[in-house]
Amino acid sequence: MKWLGIGTVLLLVMLAATKPNEAAFRAHTALVFEKERGAAFDRGEFGNWVGTMVVGAVRSERYQDQLVMARHTVSVGEKPFMQCFGIFNQISCEFKS
Repeated sequence: MKWLGIGTVLLLVMLAATKPNEAAFRAHTALVFEKERGAAFDRGEFGNWVGTMVVGAVRSERYQDQLVMARHTVSVGEKPFMQCFGIFNQISCEFKS
């Protein structure tokens, strides 16, 4: 039972030490916007291409540091536009509709 407790504490410390910081999230969201902008241009969707440029310019970002993971929300005005989660130095983002 003692080893289970020690293993749990070590896992929590490792998770907390390897979650992405705010700078990593900002760099990742900028990369996601750049990829989406390029994909819209390649598909010939110039409205979406301009839209991603506008959203990229007027977005606001909020970083939330939680115990073993981090959350980063990109909003346009009051509406969430994209939400990202990070754990073990990995970041996963999804667009909100």
